[in-house]
Amino acid sequence: MNCKTLRGAIMYYPPYPPRSQQDLRNYHQFVPSYEEYEEKNQIRRQANKIGLTMVGNRFFYLIFSLFSSFFLLLIGLMSVDYYSGTYEYDLTGMTLFSMIIYSVCFFFPFLILAKAGDESISSLLPFEKVGGRVTALLVLAGVGICMSLNIQTSMMLTIGEIVGIHIPLPESPYENTVSYIIVSVLTTALLPALLEEFAFRGVILGSLRRFGDGFAVIISAMLFGITHFYITQIPMAFILGLVMGFIVVKTNSLLPGILIHFFNNFFAAGIDALSHNLSPKLYILIFYVATYLLLGIGILCVLKLSKSKNSLISFPERAKCVLPLKKRVAVFCSSGVMISAFVLFGICILLGSLGVL
Repeated sequence: MNCKTLRGAIMYYPPYPPRSQQDLRNYHQFVPSYEEYEEKNQIRRQANKIGLTMVGNRFFYLIFSLFSSFFLLLIGLMSVDYYSGTYEYDLTGMTLFSMIIYSVCFFFPFLILAKAGDESISSLLPFEKVGGRVTALLVLAGVGICMSLNIQTSMMLTIGEIVGIHIPLPESPYENTVSYIIVSVLTTALLPALLEEFAFRGVILGSLRRFGDGFAVIISAMLFGITHFYITQIPMAFILGLVMGFIVVKTNSLLPGILIHFFNNFFAAGIDALSHNLSPKLYILIFYVATYLLLGIGILCVLKLSKSKNSLISFPERAKCVLPLKKRVAVFCSSGVMISAFVLFGICILLGSLGVL
């Protein structure tokens, strides 16, 4: 940097212009162009907005969780015997109450993020007509990928137990009633499919597509992965985020991803219900037969889609970006608020690994 002092002020002179091709390469290596500078600023601004939204989502959920016992006592879903130190609660009502809290804390921060952006809601939440046949093939292919990831997760848990490493899994109480099963399906399958696809494949992916479709898919999948808190779920959630983000970009519709998300979670809820009502041998038999059957159907659907005219193997980037993909990802992840979000979610992942959450 060439500078000259004039009466206490520092005057800036731009570097000498490059005189050869090598000088030109060196010049652009150390002196970013205006387009690069502006693109970095835009990515950082959007990263800060998304990071603030995710931190806000966790903050509100934490506040509601801390006061949930008070609310449950207030509305009569929980009672405490202060003499014996025991308490009773209505599991179905408590699950329904938790579902409402989850919906409010998840929906409104991302709705504010969507309203605060330059894109319209319709562009962030695309539902273009895909066609029944293609939608069915995409959903079955996605469910097949989910089954392959379930198999890999089971193998990882089994290997961990063999070598003496216990990996905690999310646990929740169970009540063998029709009302609880219905509420459990709503909480486990339907709501996450709608809200998480709205947030990650809708608002986040849609707001980042101006920086490149590949970039938007990777970032949305990464953020989707770290919100699951458990080591066993993070890799699976990340890969599923890539798959469903890819489908959204290719089809310009959230519907296939919502259906994949719903059927995967519905399968998990159904298997959990069977484990409480069948003998262990019969439950394991049904689980593996259903898993491998869906995996086989998914493989056939992937092969069918790959041979279609509009192959899903690749998609063109609609955005012309100055920065390479790795640099765009690095700029996004190094923004101040996003670093704070990573720290917060890292603590949550650590607590989940220790079985605290």
